[in-house]
Amino acid sequence: MTRSNYFLVAVAVLLGAVYSYFFTDWFKVKIIQIIPQNRPMLGAIQTGDPICPVIFTFEQPYNLTEVSVYSVVSLKTNKASAPIWKLTTKKSSKPVRGFAFGRDIAGMTEVKDKVTHEPLVANFPYRIVVTSGKARGEADFVPVESSPPE
Repeated sequence: MTRSNYFLVAVAVLLGAVYSYFFTDWFKVKIIQIIPQNRPMLGAIQTGDPICPVIFTFEQPYNLTEVSVYSVVSLKTNKASAPIWKLTTKKSSKPVRGFAFGRDIAGMTEVKDKVTHEPLVANFPYRIVVTSGKARGEADFVPVESSPPE
């Protein structure tokens, strides 16, 4: 091959790399879309639970590696605040498409140290942070009071 052929191959490879970086999702961190929902359930109301259960769903199943819930107010004042609920795993959990706050997730264990373990307070903002390998997502939610059916 001549010198000009090497140059043209190098330019083609460079243009391919630039295109791949700027116009594809190959090198971007995947974002997990979290959908928090307050679910008034009759069982929670009958047991006297002051707030409705909060359910988190995803657009597709994920093998979660970490789940943390923080108070938004404490995050505004202290970026390194302790979570109120945290689950981790050594490898990854079984694929899940959703879970409820405070409930176990198959394959994950609750972290006891440096976690405040506060119950959720109605009408108070919280942030959930979820990771699955390199994918990460976060969403803010506000629990609501449970009220007996009329």
